[in-house]
Amino acid sequence: MSTKSFVSKYKTERKRKEKEFDVRKNINIAVKSGNVIIGSKRIIQEIRLHRFKTIILADNCPANIENKIRYQNSLLDDPIFLYKFNSSSWELGLACGKPFMVSTLGIYDEGDSDLLQLIK
Repeated sequence: MSTKSFVSKYKTERKRKEKEFDVRKNINIAVKSGNVIIGSKRIIQEIRLHRFKTIILADNCPANIENKIRYQNSLLDDPIFLYKFNSSSWELGLACGKPFMVSTLGIYDEGDSDLLQLIK
């Protein structure tokens, strides 16, 4: 492999990494600079008010909680976007900067993050 091809391959991989959307980083930014709610009870209570821009569910979110949220969301005229986080509730908690499990996260205002790119 010549040096030129190695350098061009490295640059291509670097550009690809820059373009990838990092959900964990954007969740952390949204928690710090935006307005979010952590916890399934409050999200289920406030989902009817339709203030959320998006709701993030952990991969191992209990089935009964996920079903309640999906049911409440189906009753709305304009449903809220639900995003299934690819990792466990421990990972979602760490992404939020919390030392505990987070199974659901409701986003009112994303702040400086680009979380609304998930919807598009």
